[in-house]
Amino acid sequence: MKLTLLHSEIDRTSYYPDQELILRLKFDTTNAELDQMTNVSVSIFRAEKERDQFAFGFGASPLVSGDTVSVSVRLPTNFEPGIYRIDAVNLALGSTPSAQAQQIVRFETIWFSVHSIEEVLLDPTQLTAVIGDLSRHRQAYIEHEILTEAAFQRNSIPYRVIIFGVGCLVHAPQQMAGYSIKPIGRGFSHTYLHEIVDATLTSLRYGSVDFDKVTEDRHQQGTPTFFVEYWRVLGVDHSDALEHCRRHAGLLFELLGLDRGQKPREFFIMAVDLRSGQRWFGFNHPWYRGNLISDFNPVSTANFIEAVVPKLEQTPFLRLLLRSYAEATAEEDQGIALLRLWTVLELLADRTIQKGLQIKHPNGVLITNKRGNPKDTNAKDASVYQFILSQECYVTQGTSNVAGKTLCYLIGADESHPGYTRDTIIITLWDMVQAVYAIRNSVAHEGHFALDGIDSDNAGQVMAAFLIRDVGLDLWGWLRQIAWLATKRELQIGSSLINSLGGESA
Repeated sequence: MKLTLLHSEIDRTSYYPDQELILRLKFDTTNAELDQMTNVSVSIFRAEKERDQFAFGFGASPLVSGDTVSVSVRLPTNFEPGIYRIDAVNLALGSTPSAQAQQIVRFETIWFSVHSIEEVLLDPTQLTAVIGDLSRHRQAYIEHEILTEAAFQRNSIPYRVIIFGVGCLVHAPQQMAGYSIKPIGRGFSHTYLHEIVDATLTSLRYGSVDFDKVTEDRHQQGTPTFFVEYWRVLGVDHSDALEHCRRHAGLLFELLGLDRGQKPREFFIMAVDLRSGQRWFGFNHPWYRGNLISDFNPVSTANFIEAVVPKLEQTPFLRLLLRSYAEATAEEDQGIALLRLWTVLELLADRTIQKGLQIKHPNGVLITNKRGNPKDTNAKDASVYQFILSQECYVTQGTSNVAGKTLCYLIGADESHPGYTRDTIIITLWDMVQAVYAIRNSVAHEGHFALDGIDSDNAGQVMAAFLIRDVGLDLWGWLRQIAWLATKRELQIGSSLINSLGGESA
């Protein structure tokens, strides 16, 4: 059942907190069809000068009257005064849960205002005027000029610059000051690859290979594309404008790759002289795997980028840290990826952990070496351990399956943890650090870590083998989680942004 919307409205244009908002939707359908609708989900966005922010969402059972569906919600008592909009709903359709389908219905934006109890409500004419002011400010924000370093000292030429990227699924346009990131909605085709294979196999008399639509769809889904558009870049020439934007886009790509499995790469660049219309462009050759960016708040990526990019531009260490993490997540070889993740933590430990500090378990017991002497932070593994301990987000509880048996484990805690049972395997934080450090050293010295080549005198290697083979732990994933949180904390983007990007502490 596909419903067609004819009209949408709310019951008023201005509200106070704790008042009821009623949304009415008129459809081109019969009452019997509307009876199949079980839920209407609504997202409300707050209009701000730079971009609209997600403010509030609700779902409700619809009230059907003829061809009109109504849903209502009482605005929260702490709803912030401002201008808000609704422009889409998500309909749940189907008489039974097993037969239920979702349909997103978009419509012309409905604007309304919310006021504190001391304020006077806006009438429709006043609301339209306020929205017009917001729109003008938004356009100035979109068209913000960007100057290259050279353009500060010499005569400049205005350019529009576009950089295409692949390997990152951006779900919604992201607008920043003077530039935007927009999804294209399609990926690379494997048609030419198929033609190469088909022609070659035919010439070798192995027979033709049929073009497979399923393979084509998977190939496109695995290579999602997007572009970054710089609205007005003032540079001394097209090369200056392009190089400035490419460096900037490189930071964006690394941010997009943070915690997303792989950073995207550019595959096409173009600069347009806004005075003459002359163009300069070129293709690059990326070679990627795909990754995903999804979030309940569709502008979280823009918020994240705009908060962090200025810090990256000003602080070389943050660029080094982010690039090190991005390279780790982009690496297909898990051993090399673990080596690079360890480097991220080592960089942070070198900057924050005092040398010569004796390390302890979380319960205060000293950690000693084979001879019984206290371990201290002069050693790399102890320094990284102390850094992880200082982050206070290292406890992990989970289950694994080894040889058909489900095991419960607890990392970085002891029997006092509320999740502990008699069957729980306790793994100390020091054991985890020793295990990943042993793998790091094996990769650094031998190029890989092999379970069948364990040195029985090396406690770290023995522990790593035990955790991988007997407990079924993903040591790479554990270290990646630790490095992810540490990197974001170093970027100082705040817990709300960390949470909005889908992260969770260990």
